[in-house]
Amino acid sequence: MGQNNHPKPGWLKFFLSIHIIMIILYVIVLVASEHNYYLRGYRSTSILFLLMTLTGVIFWLLDRREVFGSYFRTALFVVSLIFMACSGILVVEVTHDYDKQLFYEDEKYRMENTDRGIMATCHLPDLFVKHFLYERKYTAVNEVGVACFGKEDVKKFRMQQTSEHEVVVNYYLLNTEIDPLPEMLTIVYKKPK
Repeated sequence: MGQNNHPKPGWLKFFLSIHIIMIILYVIVLVASEHNYYLRGYRSTSILFLLMTLTGVIFWLLDRREVFGSYFRTALFVVSLIFMACSGILVVEVTHDYDKQLFYEDEKYRMENTDRGIMATCHLPDLFVKHFLYERKYTAVNEVGVACFGKEDVKKFRMQQTSEHEVVVNYYLLNTEIDPLPEMLTIVYKKPK
């Protein structure tokens, strides 16, 4: 009794600053993705979103002040609640099928199926070409008439960068009796302008 259970203001300012920095960084990553610049790494944007949410949760657990004390605190609290709700769904998706969309990855390329929705159409995976801290997405230009297949149907990949804006990918596929696929499928991927 008589003890102050409120955390020291320095810790609150520290976690609030980290949370706001994470929000700004996440918004920058989203804007950059609209211009075909992505944070390097498989599921890096999802992981950044989860870290942003975690810093918000820590801040609100440490902060014992009234939530509706100012417009800024109220807006930040509402945004944090939305982030927490979305993070719950994202954690389930990431833990449930982390490797399902990842077809191939090495130091320069990553093949990933980026359509994760229930109503997603069948198409070839997108190709990401890695650079130092970012990567660019290339999309298949000649996939018309290509049968649907999953990563379990691919024996190996061979990539050849033919120009700055184009990569040719050879898919070496396994043939099955149920749905025969060609042994090798050559697809041209181009970087959107």
